[in-house]
Amino acid sequence: MPIRDLMTSVFFISVGMMLSLAFMLENILFILALVAVLFLGKTVITTAAGLLAGASAGSAVICGVSLAHIGEFSFVLGAAGLSLGLLNDGIYQVFLAVAILSMTIAPFAVGAGPKVSRMVISSPLFGRHRSSQTGEQETAEETDTEEDHESVIVVGFGPAGQYVVRALKRVGREYIILEMNPETVAAARAKGENITYGDASLEPILRHAGLEQAKTLMITIPDSSTVQRIASTARRMNPRTTIITRTRYTGESPTLFKIRVDEVIADEREAGLAMTRRMFASESVPAKDLDQYVREVRAEIFSEREEAMAQKAEESRMRRLAATFEHTEKTGFFHVPVHPESEVAGKMLSELRLRKRFHVSIVSLRRESGEALLTPDGTTVLMPHDMVLLSGTREDVSAVQRLFGKKQE
Repeated sequence: MPIRDLMTSVFFISVGMMLSLAFMLENILFILALVAVLFLGKTVITTAAGLLAGASAGSAVICGVSLAHIGEFSFVLGAAGLSLGLLNDGIYQVFLAVAILSMTIAPFAVGAGPKVSRMVISSPLFGRHRSSQTGEQETAEETDTEEDHESVIVVGFGPAGQYVVRALKRVGREYIILEMNPETVAAARAKGENITYGDASLEPILRHAGLEQAKTLMITIPDSSTVQRIASTARRMNPRTTIITRTRYTGESPTLFKIRVDEVIADEREAGLAMTRRMFASESVPAKDLDQYVREVRAEIFSEREEAMAQKAEESRMRRLAATFEHTEKTGFFHVPVHPESEVAGKMLSELRLRKRFHVSIVSLRRESGEALLTPDGTTVLMPHDMVLLSGTREDVSAVQRLFGKKQE
């Protein structure tokens, strides 16, 4: 999109040229105070609007923080007000300074949104609101009931999620649905479903859904990277809950098992078994023979030989990749393991900001199962026992090694 980027650059350059730096520096304290009031006020208003619209607490706070800056259309309104004499030059310069500063801060506010959301939701004031929102009348003396521990969280309300919910209704189990499609949420809520809009990979969303007391987490979405993020966060929050997830390909199952997912339903394996059942049924094969075959298939999902061959091939590919990079006197490639008790285990690479903090780059990583990720991106989740190939100076990599090591008490 070069034309879009060019026009965006022209827009912001033209806006910057209208700002008087001398005026801003002379009134910097007043302008900073206005920016603070702007962010606080818009965050509160947008969060409240989100809650009134039915969004989950975590999503509402993140939305409030992310939209706290002044939007680009305000410059059009400001210019119109100046030309019509509604604003004098002094007020217009204050407006420009506040708007530009707020837009400069906006990317950092968006990045800090999940952290701010966790802080706000964990506060006593927001905890009381959350209880009233969900209709719970809990007191400090109340303890968890057996019914609380029988609840199920269903992530995703597509066809697979809907089948799961129908089964839960039939057996009378309590459940809550987490869904990212607002239209699906609105339609399901209109039918009386207990559904919430929110990203299930975020701790505040899972905490709001009651993961810490839930017996089972059902992840019905097929995207492997999203499933890994959700499962990692959920397992970190509640080691006891049963996690059952879906994946498209059988080959993705080992990675999910490594992050302590209890059951993995692979679409291609289950489709193959269903087709086999239909074929055997048409040929009058005895049911006991079919059951025996199904048990054998499930027991042979991953043979040791296949895992060893895959691991060997992936390690060879990683060595070839590393060989294509030229080493310099200051920069090299280093393998750094992720300690199981490291503070980075279970976190996405985008949260760590390794390049900005330590001036190192992740070239690739290898899972404990042998799976190699040659092009990890910001959504990649670091798992215990991962072996990460870093590019950087020895001093910078040493700092990352301490971060990847056992967390100090």
